[in-house]
Formats: sequence, C-alpha cells, structure tokens
Amino acid sequence: MNFKKAFAATAIMFALTATFAHAQNDAATVNTKSSDNAISAALGTKAGTGKYDEADNLKKAQDELATTFNNLSVTGFKESPIKGLYEMKAGGNVIYFHPATEDQKGILIFGQMFDRDGVNLTDLSKSEGLVDTLKDLPLDSAITVGPKNAPVFYEFTDPDCPYCHAYDEWMKTYAKDHPVQRKLIFMVNPGHPLARAKIEHVICSKDKDEAVRYVYSEELPHNPDGANAIQLAKQKSLKTCKEAESVIQKHAQIIQAVGVNGTPSFLFNIDTKPNLIVGFDRQKISDSLAALEKPTVTKVDKQSQTTSK
Repeated sequence: MNFKKAFAATAIMFALTATFAHAQNDAATVNTKSSDNAISAALGTKAGTGKYDEADNLKKAQDELATTFNNLSVTGFKESPIKGLYEMKAGGNVIYFHPATEDQKGILIFGQMFDRDGVNLTDLSKSEGLVDTLKDLPLDSAITVGPKNAPVFYEFTDPDCPYCHAYDEWMKTYAKDHPVQRKLIFMVNPGHPLARAKIEHVICSKDKDEAVRYVYSEELPHNPDGANAIQLAKQKSLKTCKEAESVIQKHAQIIQAVGVNGTPSFLFNIDTKPNLIVGFDRQKISDSLAALEKPTVTKVDKQSQTTSK
C-alpha cells in the first residue's frame, strides 16, 4: 500500500515532535587544506576574499533552521543540488529548506527532486551513508525465508497489503527458477487491524516459510469486512509469544531509520551500494534480483595463465 499522499503531513508531525540536533558541516564543501581553518571560517565572518562564503552560508542556513524550526531533529545538513536550497535528513527521509529572504520566511519543502535524465536525486541522497546506518540496525531481527545459500535481499511488507499479496504471488513463480533468500521486515499499519496477529504468528512459528505462506493465503481474512466464519476462527487461533513485541519494535526501528513509508518496499546490496525500491515495480525488482545472481568477475593475470594442447 502506498502512503505518499499522506507522507507530507505525517513527516511534519514526526519532525516537529522531535528534538533538534545540530549537524556537523561537511568539510568537503569547504575549499581549504586545513579542517581547523575550515571550521573557523564556517563559524566566522567573511574576510572579504569570498573564499569561505559557501561554508559561511551553510552555517547561517543551519542556524536559521535551528531557530525557526526549533523542534526539528535533522542530520546531514548540506546544500542540495539547487544552489541556495539546503538538504537534510529526518527519520530517514530527505527534507529541503530554503532560508528566509527579505520578502519571505524560511520554508520547509517535502518532495522529490529529479534531474533532466529522470534520475531521482532525492533517492540518491537517501542512499548516501545508508551503509553506515544499516550497520547499527538490528537487521538480524528480519524473518528469513528461502534457501540458505541463495542471494539475499530485504523486504518491507505487511500481510494485509494488497500490493504485497500481488508481489508474493509473483515471487512464487519467480523463485521456482531463481531461488532467493528473503529477509522480511514487517510494518504494522493501523489501517490493517488484522495484520499484527499475522505478523506475530510468523515471528512465533518455527517453520517460517510455512508461516509466511499461511498468513498471505486466502485461508485467513485480510479485511474485517466480508470475512467468513472459518477465516475468522483461523485468525483467532494464530500463534503469539513474548518475543513478538520486541521483534516488531526492532522492525519499526529499521523502517524509520531507512525511511520506508509504504509497502511493499525492497532493499538490495546493503553491504555495498544500498538500493531501496518502493512499491511493486516488477522491472526494477527483476533487474535488482538479476544483478544479485550475476557471478563476481575476477580479473586474471594473463602471464599466470597456461594452456595445454
């Protein structure tokens, strides 16, 4: 299910209830050989040379943000691809800030930025530094299904999400010829009141593959309206356990840190160049899965090669 329409309002509510934390300036944006000089230049006033204007403007914009939106928690404050517009991250999402002018107050902008080639610059920015972010997350709490030695990727899913069901049906066919190991991270959606019990059932079951198959099947109700008596009876008999709450909280932590706001979503190549795909985009998912299956090409020194006749 896609939550883009409601994301802006949700992101504002999240951002304005958090605590502001100053982000460090990116030294790479300062034209100087000394990091100490760069910091001094960023904190000081212009010396008439204009050499440190960029760092000075960055610091002023950051200070204005802290003053104007003093309950906003951000990280990674830097200039965006558009000069004069600044970029920050909040809860795994990218937000833009335009400082005040003589005629207008400072403005927060929630949205995505594309270049003329259709490249999503906002998504690229989200991926920057994601490797380090993922290292600190409880990814071992993900529910593993599929063969042990198969290519691995992560899914953000919801047992009662219609698009997740469509993807799940597609994956059954795909996996017959292309075995993969799926790491499931469950999102609890208040709009799907029957989903949490299914999530707990998967967490508490020994046979994860069978549990996942069961909770996505039509044996269980996925909408309170129209569910028959047999489905409701099976829903009530789903497994539960003490550890379920802890796992669900860890999944929520991962979802917030990565910035996922809809299901299904997919995360590939977490150790090298993380690639986040939001929505059931068959072409993008197929291409990413195919890339996982490609063998690593190793360069061989020609002088060490021998031939036999």
